[in-house]
Amino acid sequence: MEVDRLVEETILSISEKISKVLEHDISFQEFQSQLKRELDQYGDNLLKVFQESPDQLLHYCITKKAELDDSKEK
Repeated sequence: MEVDRLVEETILSISEKISKVLEHDISFQEFQSQLKRELDQYGDNLLKVFQESPDQLLHYCITKKAELDDSKEK
């Protein structure tokens, strides 16, 4: 699903930026600035996905709820 792809891409990108900070390739201030821009973009993209595909979102929520219910029963 589109949401899963967006989340995965964002997490990988943030992880890469954190490693650059730890390796001193970029400053912490630069990291904060890039992270803010990236999270803003992520929010915009996520909103577009939710606005453009309410049926997919509903299906996703129902599926996740069913998965949670199944895991609680075990």
